[in-house]
Amino acid sequence: MIRFPIYIFISFLGIVQLFGDVDWNVTFSSSHELNFEVTINNPHKGDLYPVHFLIGLPSENYPAINASFQDKNPCPVNCNELTDTGVEWIQKQKLQRLNTATLKISPYAGQNDYYSKIMITIQFDDQFQGPAGNLSKHQEGLLAVRVLNWETAKEWIMSVSPRQMGETDQPFATLLKSLVDGAEYIIIGPQDFESASQPLLNHRSSFGNDPLTTAYVSLEEIYSEFLDDNSEAEAILSFFENAVTGSSNSLAFALLMGDVEFVPTMYRGAGEYEYASDDLLAAIDGDIPAVA
Repeated sequence: MIRFPIYIFISFLGIVQLFGDVDWNVTFSSSHELNFEVTINNPHKGDLYPVHFLIGLPSENYPAINASFQDKNPCPVNCNELTDTGVEWIQKQKLQRLNTATLKISPYAGQNDYYSKIMITIQFDDQFQGPAGNLSKHQEGLLAVRVLNWETAKEWIMSVSPRQMGETDQPFATLLKSLVDGAEYIIIGPQDFESASQPLLNHRSSFGNDPLTTAYVSLEEIYSEFLDDNSEAEAILSFFENAVTGSSNSLAFALLMGDVEFVPTMYRGAGEYEYASDDLLAAIDGDIPAVA
């Protein structure tokens, strides 16, 4: 499986509008503790589904959580079909050499009630062991809009391992290497889709004052080099392992181009409140990319 950065997400630390009437506010962030609050005012039913926060961690261990649920109110409509309550860690992963975990917070209180204010305290008892590393501007930008405590967590980026510096299991074919070397943004898809993708590649390579180096990599080229006895998914995995552990290590963004038969879309919520969720897509994860 593959973890790879495909993110369409708009956020910033401080007060942020989520789904209409659900806001959050970071009140304190340090290497030892993170405090933030979630508020729900005059919600629609869709606002009472769980919300998810990506938290940067100093180690691979889940930190302790303390949650205070306040101001219980009756749901505006019948919400008894909702089942999630409380807070819980649901996933650990490395993103761009940063340990992270996803915290799920459910405002639903049960018995057709909800909490309008939730106070969260996370205690980071583990210390970052280092050595610390650096990311490119684009890699930092990707995490800065997703990690709730980024200003603290950016100090927990791990250094590049020897394997990431180029100790790969198998070399790239010359053509694939020439396509990927130096590329920061790539599109992967069938060869027949390359011409249709060109306007997007051109846009990314000429965007504002901070353009990206782009490339298109066809599935046919990937399969010819890595398929062998692997499945198609395993061949793409091998391609990513080689791409992100190469000596240039410049790759920051990718788009898998195809219809739902190739890249099924993941959803959260239910019914009319269902929405596409990037949390179930993918991200480069250090040595071994794998789908979250």
